[in-house]
This record gives sequence, structure tokens and C-alpha cells, in this order.
Amino acid sequence: MDIALDEESMEGIAFQEFFNREEQGDYILEKKELAKKISDILNHLDKKYRDVLVLKYLEGKNYEEISDILKIPE
Repeated sequence: MDIALDEESMEGIAFQEFFNREEQGDYILEKKELAKKISDILNHLDKKYRDVLVLKYLEGKNYEEISDILKIPE
């Protein structure tokens, strides 16, 4: 009897892990779709605006670093 209970609880864990993986897969897919949309939008911007946004929000640069990289006043 104890063995059956242990097996049931193990099956429950495996079942739960399966759904967690599926949710993670959905999250990854949504993240990829969002990245594609952002990339498409950025590609429609003028280069000077796109460069600033990419450096700030995708690469995490601060304004001083962006100014130095792009050789523009802060």
C-alpha cells in the first residue's frame, strides 16, 4: 500500500512537471514573438533613433556611454 501511494505521488509530480514545461514552452514562444515584433519596429526607425534605443534598452548602456559610443553630446 505504501508503495502505491509513493508511485501515485511520483506520477503527480511528473504530471505537474509536464505542465510546467509546457507553460515554459509557451512563455519562450511568446518571448520570441515579442522579440520579433520589437525587432520589426526598431528596423522601421531611423538609424539614429534605433541606435540609441538598442544601446539603452537592449544593451543596458547609460546615457554617458551612449554619448561616447555614438559620439554625440549627452
